[in-house]
Amino acid sequence: MGQPNQVIKKSTDRGGWWMTQIKNNKPRNIEAHKTQATITTDASLGRWGATLQIPGETIQRVSKPWKAKIPTSNRRGTTAILLALNYFQPILQHNHLRYLKVKTDNTIACYNLTKGKAKVGLRRLIDQILLYIEEQQWEVKFKHIP
Repeated sequence: MGQPNQVIKKSTDRGGWWMTQIKNNKPRNIEAHKTQATITTDASLGRWGATLQIPGETIQRVSKPWKAKIPTSNRRGTTAILLALNYFQPILQHNHLRYLKVKTDNTIACYNLTKGKAKVGLRRLIDQILLYIEEQQWEVKFKHIP
């Protein structure tokens, strides 16, 4: 180990480097985007449904039977989210809405979409939803409703 004076000099030099970095730091504004629309989904054995709420406008609703039998509640809940996003996409696009909140009572669907990962059985569907959201240039927050 070097002399005490050398150690102090090295520490001072490094401290000066950090101070320069901090001074050169250009702060960025982090905007907290306000939710422009809320989609709430639900899925049962026979049907899926969703509502679209845009502040100051009439609530839009959709309820349709499944085209095929979906075996698990987690897949039904996740699929309902994709179908709702597809169904309401023209309205969202027409109104230039980008900041969405999606509410679901399916814990697994909410968790998988928030984390961006899922077990093998739902992975492709989760990836499909996240890719669709990216293509639409939406920013979406997922919220579980008990």
